[in-house]
Amino acid sequence: DQLIRINVSGTRYITYRNTLQLFPDTLLGSDRIEQYYNDDIKEYFFDRNRIAFDAILYYYQSGGYLYLPPGLEMPVFQEELHYFEIPSTPTGETTDSLKEDLSDTYPYNRYFYHLHRILDHPDSGVPAKVWMILDVIFIVISMTLFIAETDPKIESIMDSDENNKLRKVFFYLDAVCIIFFTVDLLLRLVVAPNKKKFFKRTLNWLDFAAILPFYIEIPLKNSSGITALRVLRLFRVLRILKVIRHSKQLILILQVLKQSCRELLLLVVMWAMGVVTFGSIMYYIEEDQDSGFTSILKSCWWAVVTMSTVGYGDIYPTSVPGKLVGSVVVFLSMVFMALPMTIIVSKFSRAYEEMKEPPNSLAGGPLGVGGGSGDQGSQVSVNGKPDTELGKKDETSI
Repeated sequence: DQLIRINVSGTRYITYRNTLQLFPDTLLGSDRIEQYYNDDIKEYFFDRNRIAFDAILYYYQSGGYLYLPPGLEMPVFQEELHYFEIPSTPTGETTDSLKEDLSDTYPYNRYFYHLHRILDHPDSGVPAKVWMILDVIFIVISMTLFIAETDPKIESIMDSDENNKLRKVFFYLDAVCIIFFTVDLLLRLVVAPNKKKFFKRTLNWLDFAAILPFYIEIPLKNSSGITALRVLRLFRVLRILKVIRHSKQLILILQVLKQSCRELLLLVVMWAMGVVTFGSIMYYIEEDQDSGFTSILKSCWWAVVTMSTVGYGDIYPTSVPGKLVGSVVVFLSMVFMALPMTIIVSKFSRAYEEMKEPPNSLAGGPLGVGGGSGDQGSQVSVNGKPDTELGKKDETSI
């Protein structure tokens, strides 16, 4: 029942040694903790994240239960778990969602861990940012080739070139890009700690669909399947979607759209009801006016472009009642579209504000940064809970 004092960036925790020894394979539960003992303050000092340590200490007190502290990003929490040697498969009743998140960001191999951070977490360091920049550069090159080869001038040069020099240049540049994309996808597959979740991710399948046409197109180049080649080349446009993985804002938009399925369904239902209703009304009003409303289906097309405020002008009402109905359609369409969109925009604004919150630094906040001296910034915790009165009586401070 010996008490032990642990100081984490100015926050002091007091717990029993045998509580930590419940998990002898971890840093705090083994003899390796002795190397962190500070003779000056008579405490074990760790210059780590204070918010994360609340959950880490509770891991020992609860017998293996892990929770993600509010306001702490998973990569930061994972980094702290890795430092204190907390296993990624907790023994307690950890929630399934947290177990899945931990297994996704806490690889089982130290080298795989660093490679996983480089490939999937662009903000984790300089190597990760370099790899992200390379990936974006190859995406830009690949899309430039995809667009340029359809230009009539370049097509005429390719057709008139007997040696196919320009065509070969385009092919080799595209091949280099595809090799890079393939290596990137295979490496992310190899180092992924949760292969099942890796295959469930839509973005990974988009990456696969973006490189697959190149390998299928090679044996089909000399065949007569022109239609098949055109369909395969169309899939090359999916390469631009690889940029989504490097943008938190784009990922946020996808997440908000996924969470707003009900609102989007409501929008589609209201839009479809308006299209059928106003299309039918306009057909019977303009049926005898020779204005292009020859069927309800064609009138519905007019309702689609009118309700979306596009207005191609290919068909339009000519009678006074038709123009009045058209004016009503334009007004009501703005109302119909605005109601569900307000909910979606509200969700996006809330999610974006949460994303903009600054992540917690590994060394704690301004209180106790670098282990400065003085009573300011020193807070005492008993078994993970701050005890201000014990802090007042405590003569040792940081």
